[in-house]
Amino acid sequence: MKKGIALLITLIFVMLITVSVGIGLTQIENTSKSIQKQNFLFQTVMILNDVENILKNSKELDLIIKNNSVESLNMFLSTASFIPFESSGIKVLIELSSARAKFNPNMLQDNNSTLMQLKTDRLKRFFEQKNINMEYTDILLDNMSKIKEDMSYNSDIFNSNPDLFRDYIVSFEHLDKINEFYSQKYHEDISKKIDFKKLFYFTKADNYKIDLNYISADIWQLLTGCDDLKSQTLAQNAGAYTKVDELGLSGEEIESLNLFNYSFFEPIIYVNLEIIKDNLDAKISFEYNLKTKKGTNFIYEL
Repeated sequence: MKKGIALLITLIFVMLITVSVGIGLTQIENTSKSIQKQNFLFQTVMILNDVENILKNSKELDLIIKNNSVESLNMFLSTASFIPFESSGIKVLIELSSARAKFNPNMLQDNNSTLMQLKTDRLKRFFEQKNINMEYTDILLDNMSKIKEDMSYNSDIFNSNPDLFRDYIVSFEHLDKINEFYSQKYHEDISKKIDFKKLFYFTKADNYKIDLNYISADIWQLLTGCDDLKSQTLAQNAGAYTKVDELGLSGEEIESLNLFNYSFFEPIIYVNLEIIKDNLDAKISFEYNLKTKKGTNFIYEL
């Protein structure tokens, strides 16, 4: 019964997205037939507004929050993860996923920039398992240590990158600079060992909780120190976890997990839009909190 309701929520949501955005695009197309960059920009803003309004006004998504339903949220994100459609010559691709499915390295320090040593040690051991020099974690820490007048950093990364932001790691472009420095210093291409796009997510660490129903095997391994087989099993069976007792972890693994802020129900979704018309391509991404009905961390690429 619950699965049927969750599937119905998803179908209604997808229908609303395609119909509402399609109508908006038709109206814009009728207003102007020119394919100028300014017009395309206006169209992308209209699409973004439509998607936000549908998320905000969806009674079906409100039910997920009202019922605190882990199963319904998982069903929604599984079945509505990719919504492609075309209208008035514009292709729209919408991807939805959990915005709390990855590890945020900025969690290694608290709001006062105090190092969380046990968390840091856990990350170092994870990288050691992946045959990555433990100094890599120290370089990450340098990039969230703020400006130090005495230059008492763990590495000399700022000698070659003096303008690099140091309050927290803000993006994958920032991480690319860190990885480039590491690769040059240690003569190894770290990106061949780790898919950082699947491992990391960047935002300020305030109130960031990892949703254990969406994390990958690598992140299970990072958080708990469990072996490959158990991490794969935990990732494969995820989707309806509601308490730690259901995970089958040892006492030591639970102790490691408890170092981190985690949850079994974090209704914050990551929305990725790609809008294509002729030779123009726009990408917009943001996270949307189903409880507060607010979007944050917008990234726009044209």
